[in-house]
Amino acid sequence: MQLTLTRTVLIFVMVLSLLSMGYSKNSEDPWLMMSQAVEKGFIPNEEIALSIAREILSVVYNPSFIDDTTYTVVSEKRQLDEVWNIYGVISGDESEDLQLLVVLERYSGRIIGVTNFTQHQSDYSPFLIRSSKKGYITTKALASRLAELFLKQFYGDAFQSQTPLKVKLKDGIWYINGSGKANSPFGTAMIKIRQSDGAVLGFRHYQIT
Repeated sequence: MQLTLTRTVLIFVMVLSLLSMGYSKNSEDPWLMMSQAVEKGFIPNEEIALSIAREILSVVYNPSFIDDTTYTVVSEKRQLDEVWNIYGVISGDESEDLQLLVVLERYSGRIIGVTNFTQHQSDYSPFLIRSSKKGYITTKALASRLAELFLKQFYGDAFQSQTPLKVKLKDGIWYINGSGKANSPFGTAMIKIRQSDGAVLGFRHYQIT
């Protein structure tokens, strides 16, 4: 019995080693891409942070209410993470007193909050705009757009090989799959986004044979 168990463990270790050797030479290695996401975060720069904020605000507010020229993006380091604060101004407010704020978590992509406040209130005022029971990511179109912003970081121009994206909602999680073809050098992407706050729960890349 003990000998059989030992052999089983050894075989398991050998299989893992062989898989690791094969993956290490693959530029599209799913774990390599995941490590890039862990290292840089799913929102690694101001451009992506602003794009996500615009998408979220277009759902919470009527886009015509927002002055698109007033956005500013500020990075804030916290004890356990780094966040993006994206500020904007309500269109037509000449005093620029009523401002908007979207707070995004850099590494997970999570939407921490959306709020509006005046110059006489704290940025993190108690008037935080709560998401509906369905969460911030309420539509298939918005889930697809966020997945596109996340995935383009890793695929670059090759992202077109993943379109159209296939989007499905199950138990409060959006499952977005790429449209990679069998034996394609670019493979197929899979990403999971939480409906309530947009956090990326999983990301991998695999080959279809």
